[in-house]
Amino acid sequence: MLGRRQQSNGSGGRTMETYIGPDTKLEGTVAAAGSLRIDGHVDGEIQAEGDVVVGESGRVRAGITAANVIIAGEVTGRVQASGRLELMATGRLYGDAVMQTLIVEQGGVLEGTCRMDREEQPRPAEVLNGAQGG
Repeated sequence: MLGRRQQSNGSGGRTMETYIGPDTKLEGTVAAAGSLRIDGHVDGEIQAEGDVVVGESGRVRAGITAANVIIAGEVTGRVQASGRLELMATGRLYGDAVMQTLIVEQGGVLEGTCRMDREEQPRPAEVLNGAQGG
């Protein structure tokens, strides 16, 4: 089942505009203007302006780029979240991840490199030099 519906179950109260059901398999690029929940299988690339939730039955072999990513199923590929990456107790990520905040519940698996990206903050010496006028 592939469709657009307002759903908040299992996504922490977030509204999911696009849903890929457990009996659905997609290959290729999935681009969503909003949020996306995956309970089926996706092979390829996922790009969402909102959040991506991979449910417990979800299996993803794809790079994921989204605002926030929540994994309760299995993801093989690179994940880039401009905000938060959450690995639930049943979640498994086999690949590299870039995010601002990382949350891993006990039992969650992350095999790959992990980088926490932050907005550039001036170093203390730069702040002091700027305040002194030179």
